[in-house]
Amino acid sequence: MTRQGLPTCLLLAATTVLSACGADGGGGVASSPPPVPTPTAPAPIVVVSQELVNRTPLPASVATIAGTYDTIAWVSKQTYDLKTSGTVLSADVSGIASPSPFKITVDPANHAFTLAGQFSDGRVQRTYVGDSGPALRSTISSNQYYGDFGNQFDINYHFSDGTKSDPQHHIQDLFIAETHSAAPDSSELFHTEMGLRYVSYGNWAFDEYATEQATGTRYLSQSTSATFVYGEHTPPSDLPVSGMASYADAGRFLQLDADFGARSVTAYLDYPAKIILTDGYDGGEGTQVQVGFRATGSASISSAAGFVIPLSGTSATPDPAGTLPDAVAPVTGSFAGAFFGPRAAEAGGLVSLVDAAGKSISDWTAVPFLLEHK
Repeated sequence: MTRQGLPTCLLLAATTVLSACGADGGGGVASSPPPVPTPTAPAPIVVVSQELVNRTPLPASVATIAGTYDTIAWVSKQTYDLKTSGTVLSADVSGIASPSPFKITVDPANHAFTLAGQFSDGRVQRTYVGDSGPALRSTISSNQYYGDFGNQFDINYHFSDGTKSDPQHHIQDLFIAETHSAAPDSSELFHTEMGLRYVSYGNWAFDEYATEQATGTRYLSQSTSATFVYGEHTPPSDLPVSGMASYADAGRFLQLDADFGARSVTAYLDYPAKIILTDGYDGGEGTQVQVGFRATGSASISSAAGFVIPLSGTSATPDPAGTLPDAVAPVTGSFAGAFFGPRAAEAGGLVSLVDAAGKSISDWTAVPFLLEHK
């Protein structure tokens, strides 16, 4: 038996009560009927398991093909005072570099990724060994960060009464593989199945500690983090010399228009402002403000088939009560990216936004965008 979609209400059992008259059919007094029992509502029908029944095949990506790839990366390295821990002694922040001094080496046979590069105070190299295969790790809906061009699949929901739903189609969940290193104070994420063939992205961070000999106290001494886009860059000789092309991310929040004859690109960022109603899953019902951004800019395509596009525009912050107009403020930033694959089949890069005071906007220090040819 199958259910059409998810249940939205409880099923209530109907109860019929019959009463009997006297057996002689005359003027005798009928016996009193027994008390009517109070009906008990059945237990709510809930989802008890999920079954993956169909999945759109995806092409192999650079995250599963052996090789060493250049990156477009934002990297930060901070050194802290040994005793106070919270005091920053020095900071080596690259900003967004395209290409960056860091490279990604993919070793699919061992499910390993190695990030290597050069800081001003020395070289850093980290290797992460992941799982033997990708798994459904999360249901990410913020797809301005994550390209989701091919990850479409159907799930049957199994219910507590023994029935199941018809296949429920999903288009915004991601199959991702997260790597886990032996180091206790690190985190890393490499997406192995993005639905794009020539470009992918990832991020990592790790903390290093030192111990004060006099007290034996362990302190945070250094932290390093990076967000990067990497892949098979289009060779300059393979870049089209004429014609127009448009690219967009999965959420259609960022569009890139290329004029190959003029060797120029124009970017349009349109991330909507809105009030999001929360359902209490993470601690209570309420509202969440999503700040919107609109920005645009143009630049030349470099001799290396890359670009750094200056952006200018506005942010819009909604009123949580919904009674006042959005608060509008100027923003600037950049989209540092490149073309990937043969004949500029795909594009990708990092978007950074700052406010009027030049301060990085929270969550927009370095946002990866992966773009497919429209």
